[in-house]
Amino acid sequence: MFGWFKKNSKESHLFQGDLDLTPYISILSIVKNNNPVYLNLKKENFFIKDRDGDLKLNGRVAIFKFNDESGNIIKFFVAFYGEFSEGWSSTNQEMLRGFELVARSIFDLINKNKIKLFSPRAVYQTQYIYTYRCFLLEDKIVTYNLSFTDGYVITKSMIKNMTGDEAVEHLASSQAKK
Repeated sequence: MFGWFKKNSKESHLFQGDLDLTPYISILSIVKNNNPVYLNLKKENFFIKDRDGDLKLNGRVAIFKFNDESGNIIKFFVAFYGEFSEGWSSTNQEMLRGFELVARSIFDLINKNKIKLFSPRAVYQTQYIYTYRCFLLEDKIVTYNLSFTDGYVITKSMIKNMTGDEAVEHLASSQAKK
């Protein structure tokens, strides 16, 4: 189930620069059909150094997953800075309404920047997957959920889905190499 997904060599990154939805909400990565098509490693102002010296997101990540009827899957790893991620729970209706607004903002931002990502004729189902911790390493993002059952390592050329425990081990091994 978990494994490495390497980017198709014909795919290229769709956009360079920041994809900010607000000053406190930013897209860190976009993965289409297990191929990273966007990775922002320059969002350092969202991160603080933890006691190990790693850059830890001062907030949380939510994954916005869009599926179309033909099986295409587009995942947006969205960083919520600071207090914008406090109090998240499946019973928090205000948070769910906020996620709906963020999902619409994602479509608007992608269209505004003329990024060819979504099919204009497809109907997309949206799923919100939260709450993830996130770390910024030199060339990658490492994220895992709070129950340690799901995690990701994302670089410009690959994504690896793993358990949260494996993601923490990846962080520890990266720290040991410093």
